[in-house]
Amino acid sequence: MATLPQPVFIKPIRQIIGMGVAGSGAGSQGVVNGVFTISTTTATQTTTLIADAVLEERGDDQMVITEQPVEQGAVISDHAYKLPSRLELTYGWSEGSPQNTTLDPSFLKNLYQQFLGLQVTRTLCKVYTGKRIYENMMIQAIQITTDKETENVLIVRLTMIEILIATTQQVNVPSAAVQAIPQKTAPTISQGGRTLQNAPNFNAINPAVPPPPP
Repeated sequence: MATLPQPVFIKPIRQIIGMGVAGSGAGSQGVVNGVFTISTTTATQTTTLIADAVLEERGDDQMVITEQPVEQGAVISDHAYKLPSRLELTYGWSEGSPQNTTLDPSFLKNLYQQFLGLQVTRTLCKVYTGKRIYENMMIQAIQITTDKETENVLIVRLTMIEILIATTQQVNVPSAAVQAIPQKTAPTISQGGRTLQNAPNFNAINPAVPPPPP
């Protein structure tokens, strides 16, 4: 009797990738002799943090919807808009992590400093969770707890919020000489400085109108 193939369970990799693009002000970060340093860079710097243990992943997506009545046939997008996605993560590492191949005693400390670096440099991150991939996420809050049970482990609680990226386009307006109605469609032209004057008294008595009876 032929044996059926056993199902294979593939565990998704939970990771946070911080991409610092040159010129964005994100810079690069590192640990030199146990001291965390931040410096600017002229090349793309990537920081990848992979979780050893996933304790919790909580995503929050909300929509703001106006309460006033909407006219039939109106553009519904004018009355509802999506808020930035919010993500709360609780990840853990230990000193015996498979990632600590050199058995570095400062492995957890350096890992924690990398999270602080992503936050202080305002780095946009790409987050891979078990259910979804989040783009353009920024670390808002980092929480850790160290007690007698977590002295040799790192439990990080992250609060991340999506940064909404808007695209803009510059439109060049042709000169007034080639426009049919330049007085209405011509671009704004600087008229130089202007001197302000006092406005006339709008409560002045009009001699043509008799005063009201006493």
